[in-house]
Amino acid sequence: MRRLLTLLGLHGRHLEGGVFSKVWPFPAVIGSTILIAWATEVAAFFISRGMALAILAFLQVSPEFAVEAVLARNAAHDPTQLQFVTANFTGSNRLLVGAGLPLVFLVGRRVLSRKGRWPGYLPMAGHHSLEVVVLTTSSVYSLLWVVRGGLGLMDTIVLGAMFAFYLFVLWRMPTAEAEDVEVLRGIPRRVMEERSRPFQRNFAIGAFVVGGTVLFLSAEPFVEGMKDLGVWLGVPAYLLLQWVAPLLSEFPEFFTATYWSRQGRAEQAFMNMTASILSQRTLLIAMIPLVFTITHAIEGKAGFAIRFDYQQRIEILLTAAQAIFAAVAMCKFRFLRWEAYALLGLWFFQLFDPAIDPILQHLPSLFGGTDPEGHKIIVREYTTAVFFALTAWDVRLYRREFRVIHNFRGLWRRHVVPPAAG
Repeated sequence: MRRLLTLLGLHGRHLEGGVFSKVWPFPAVIGSTILIAWATEVAAFFISRGMALAILAFLQVSPEFAVEAVLARNAAHDPTQLQFVTANFTGSNRLLVGAGLPLVFLVGRRVLSRKGRWPGYLPMAGHHSLEVVVLTTSSVYSLLWVVRGGLGLMDTIVLGAMFAFYLFVLWRMPTAEAEDVEVLRGIPRRVMEERSRPFQRNFAIGAFVVGGTVLFLSAEPFVEGMKDLGVWLGVPAYLLLQWVAPLLSEFPEFFTATYWSRQGRAEQAFMNMTASILSQRTLLIAMIPLVFTITHAIEGKAGFAIRFDYQQRIEILLTAAQAIFAAVAMCKFRFLRWEAYALLGLWFFQLFDPAIDPILQHLPSLFGGTDPEGHKIIVREYTTAVFFALTAWDVRLYRREFRVIHNFRGLWRRHVVPPAAG
């Protein structure tokens, strides 16, 4: 081992706490993520599959809630810290939409193509119109923050109501059918085939509780440990901050999505990723003004609204434009290859804007603003414009296939409206 470290140029470097202290959270995160995925599959036979995926998504993003709450509290103390609040929620949202959804598409396409079952696109069932409606509504609503230049308690109420509506409809949806056990594999299938009903229910509840607790406790040590290992291995700080840290914080969602995609269940993986996006676009952001207001009230400060500068407004606008394009792509209930590549390519491109922006300063600013140092935000602005253009192009090409309103109306009448009222 010493000889290997010497060859790598690592012998003699000090890693505080040793390698094991940095690596142990990795199997804990993997194990808890698998356990929660198993709980989701079993729970779908007691509650709707959408509700099970919503619980899974909430547990997966729960570490983000803790981080965002701390950042919002710090920003209430020191307004200069507000940039970190917007950077965290816009960065994580763009990662899930720009990399997560295409990842599911690419893995699902590869697996299903080998089995001769790939139809040329990723299909979505009609009852997922609920997710498309909420994603579209929350994404369009976020444009108001750009216009107003801030967030307030009214946004907490509106976003909280959107999430509550989402859960309410999911709760009224039917559970999985008995024949759906055939698509399960491994532990979930054995639990559903060989165990009693009470055991199955207790397994789902216990796996959610244990897996969620372990994931919550190990997520932060996992991210920090991997970052420390990166520094120890000589990975550049830019690469750590722009790539490694965001990918690690969203690792549970990516692992579960890949896990299901490799089993040939790309649609379930796709909706798991979408549920995580919805949790972050509604409940996570709704928490920010609430924490900000409570902190100000405790300190006896006036003025509870959060105000954004031009750079933060562009970050929010870009995030909204990306999410609107993804939502429009889902409106026809088949996710196409060019849409996946567009999301992935533009997400990949805008990661490098700190290096590209200085070269493009001669281009005109689309919105006439600059960052705090007076530099134009060229890549963010032009990427935002491209997303809006792609959205318009998608609507023009496939508007006759858009069935989201029709499907949602049917879903509402079948599962939400009481029979007497129908």
